[in-house]
Amino acid sequence: MKEKYKSVIILCGGRGTRLGSVGKKLPKTLVKIHGKPIIWYIIKFLEKNSFNHFILPVGYKGHMIKNYFKNNSKFKKVNLDIIKTGENSSIAKRIYKIKKFIKSKNFVLLNGDGVFNFNIKNTFKSHIEKKNFITFLGCEAQLNYGIVGVANGKVNSFERESNFNAVKSNRKKNFIGYVYSGISIMNTGLLKMKFDKFKNFEKEFYPKIIKKYKSSFKGINGFWHSVDNQKDLEFFKKSYNKIDWLINFVTSIRSTKVDLNISPGSFIEISTNELNFEKKNIINDNLGVFKRLGRVSNVSSSELDKNGVKIIVGGETVTLYFDQNLNLNEQKQKISNKAKDLNQRTIGINNKLKNKSFLKNAPKQIIQKEKNALIEYKIELKKLNAILNSIKN
Repeated sequence: MKEKYKSVIILCGGRGTRLGSVGKKLPKTLVKIHGKPIIWYIIKFLEKNSFNHFILPVGYKGHMIKNYFKNNSKFKKVNLDIIKTGENSSIAKRIYKIKKFIKSKNFVLLNGDGVFNFNIKNTFKSHIEKKNFITFLGCEAQLNYGIVGVANGKVNSFERESNFNAVKSNRKKNFIGYVYSGISIMNTGLLKMKFDKFKNFEKEFYPKIIKKYKSSFKGINGFWHSVDNQKDLEFFKKSYNKIDWLINFVTSIRSTKVDLNISPGSFIEISTNELNFEKKNIINDNLGVFKRLGRVSNVSSSELDKNGVKIIVGGETVTLYFDQNLNLNEQKQKISNKAKDLNQRTIGINNKLKNKSFLKNAPKQIIQKEKNALIEYKIELKKLNAILNSIKN
């Protein structure tokens, strides 16, 4: 039986000490980016992915979070439980205090200081289908040390501010550790454990359940960036009202790699030849962060003499070039089949929405769900067709 609610716990009780003066005035999750607080982005993204119940265990300046939602008419219909959990409580104690408010068998737990854009809906569905008790979501992070590249015993590169998503350990053979984003999907059965006295929730809770219950890991295929300090905040504020386009661009690069069966960690080159002046400036103003998040080795203002793939981002065309040897024609048939399937789904929903009986008898929530799916399918179909058209026969 399908559950009515899909719950999310958004941890937002901590102090933003590394945000300087901003963190002294506001709880971290209310710090504004593009004129809106971080929590606005989190909830809007989760609503888009079909989550409909949000639990906020508040602490430091929790009254400000409560007042924000109380005074914002756009959240009047949002199913929110804002629970006071103590200003100095540990994360373990906050979660323990609010666990009774969870309305679904499986729920999402995440930090209230990250901005992201990826398909968590499918990850949640997969978690349930595979009967996992916990699914950890992984991300990329910036390494603050210099990296010396060595191949076949020879030094061939040096980089700083490199991104990484996994580490190896000298102490454990055949061990690879992936970077945790602070987002996990859990079965409520895990919360039956007595954990409210844990000083460090992640270090004490997760190792115990991993040993006893079925656990999984899934890398984020899309955009994720936490706001940990003033440097992170400045990254988002630089582009102001243009940050959404940059986020969508990085997300499109990563999803295109998936469509072409290319490793998410591989570097690419891009041509901005067809971009307008404004969009080129957005990239140039945030070049370092854009290269890091998009895994971009070079940005060229002209077309390059190699096989490329054109993608459309917000109506603008960008060409991607892949460093690895790639026979694009081998991928063309797969993308073509995917586009045909998507086209059939679009036709099916269109016919359903033209059916007077369906519109009259179906619940409004179901009708809106079909409309939202139609929009998503059309956007994805447009992207796939652009890729197909850009691959030369």
